[in-house]
Amino acid sequence: MWSIIIAITATLLIIILDGKILWQKRKQNKKEFWVFVILLSIGFTLWIAYGLDYQLPTPLDLIKVILEPLSKKILNF
Repeated sequence: MWSIIIAITATLLIIILDGKILWQKRKQNKKEFWVFVILLSIGFTLWIAYGLDYQLPTPLDLIKVILEPLSKKILNF
C-alpha cells in the first residue's frame, strides 16, 4: 500500500516539476513531450505492478522464447 502511495506522489512530483516546463514548450518539443509522457507512464505502471506483487516476466524470457527454437534448429542441423 505504501509503495503505491509513494509511486503516485513521486509521479505527481515529477509531473509538477518537469511536466510543467515541457507542457509550456510542447509545441516546440512535441517529441520530447510525448517521450516524457510515455516513459513516465511505463515507469508508473511498472512501479504499481511491483507494489501489488504482480509477477512480471523479465526481458530475458522473451529473448529465450524467440531464440530457443532457433538454437534447436541450428544444433540439429
